[in-house]
This record gives sequence, C-alpha cells and structure tokens, in this order.
Amino acid sequence: EPVLPARYVDAQPFADGVAWVRLPARASGAGASGTAPAWALIDESGAVLIDPSAGLSDVRPFRRGLAAVAHRGYWGAVDTRGRVVVPFEYSGFVTALHDGRYVDGFTDGGFAVVERGGRRGVVDRTGRVVVPPVHAAVVIHPVAFLVTDGQRWGALDRQGRLLVDPSFPSRTGAA
Repeated sequence: EPVLPARYVDAQPFADGVAWVRLPARASGAGASGTAPAWALIDESGAVLIDPSAGLSDVRPFRRGLAAVAHRGYWGAVDTRGRVVVPFEYSGFVTALHDGRYVDGFTDGGFAVVERGGRRGVVDRTGRVVVPPVHAAVVIHPVAFLVTDGQRWGALDRQGRLLVDPSFPSRTGAA
C-alpha cells in the first residue's frame, strides 16, 4: 500500500491503483470562501490524473475501475485515468441492490442507478443509458432491474426491455 506524504488535508485509500486527495486551500484558491477544496486524483507514484482545478466537489471510492463524482452539483463517473465516462447530468448516483444494500456508483455487474428530476434509471460502465430515468425507484437484481411507478413493481431485462408488467404491490411480488 503506497504511503501518501502529509501534504493533503483529506485522502481516501488507494483503490484500483489510484486515490482521491485534497490539498489545503490557498488563501486565494479553492476553499477561500468557506467551501472545502476540490478533490484531485493521484496514482501510486503521486502523479496527478485529475487536478483540483477540475472542481470535483464530491467523490466516491473506485469500484471496478469507475467512481461516481460530483461537479457543479451534478453527478457523473470517471475511470482510473481521470476520463469522464458518465456525463455530469444526474442529481443522484446511488445504486440500490435487491438485498437492501446500497453501493456508491456501479455494481460488480457494471450497472448504476442514476437520478434526474426525481426519477431513476440505469447506466452501464460505458455511460450508455440502459433504462431512462423515468421510474420512481430502480433496484438492481442479479438477473433484472426491478422498477416501480411508486405503486406497483415490475421488472426489466438487462437491455431495459419489459420482462414483468408493473403489477405487483412489492418488489418480491408478495401481496
């Protein structure tokens, strides 16, 4: 595990060979108005892959090579080279799993639940919208996407096509 020099005010553990860090705010730089300094991404050699000037205000740990990040109030995702994979156009990026857990960003299967306008959908690791954000909730199941209109639950396949009409009062299909 690489050891970081003590010049950062905050740092997350290395994952996938990179780590999120924050430098102290300079008097005239980020943080001067009372906001926290922006995040930077470094690799194990200390090379900066995303500079603080990119203005990332919130970051989540990398999972399988991707991390959810916020810029100007909108969420997207970057890869370990610092490239934007999912554009910054979502108000949320928290993925609900069928077992009740949540992950920040992408599942091991490469899907993430995104939110826009209070509605949820699914994007894949390439940033492609698999399920448009039109549902009240979306839950990632091992073989399907469980979706609801807020009243009834149904299921979509991994391509976003309807598998089960939204007709069940709960995710499990029980009455």
